[in-house]
Amino acid sequence: MLCIVMLGRSPAMSRDLSTDKKVNDLKLVQNRLDSLRAQKAQITQKLVLQRLERFQNVALQVVSSLPAAGASAVQLNGYLHDAQKLHAALSEIETSDFWQVTESSTKVLADWDAALEKVYSEL
Repeated sequence: MLCIVMLGRSPAMSRDLSTDKKVNDLKLVQNRLDSLRAQKAQITQKLVLQRLERFQNVALQVVSSLPAAGASAVQLNGYLHDAQKLHAALSEIETSDFWQVTESSTKVLADWDAALEKVYSEL
């Protein structure tokens, strides 16, 4: 007991310091995780918007090479119009809320890309 008093520490006190360090380390890790999640959301939003812009550009080129009255041209024109509206809507969404629409917008883009690829391969 005399040795503990001379060192100025008790076993309970060292346990508290260890727990405090673990809590601080955990807080640092949580902050880093939150930062990475925010960064991922920002990058995902940017990627989806760029994919929409790319789709619009390619679809416009393909539509201009198709007969105006053809079914494929009408369908792609509809997708192109919808893509413009979707781009405008997604641009207004806060990055922190973008995760709510990521999956659905990615699926719609995949469907449009498949339709565009089909028409493009038939040219």
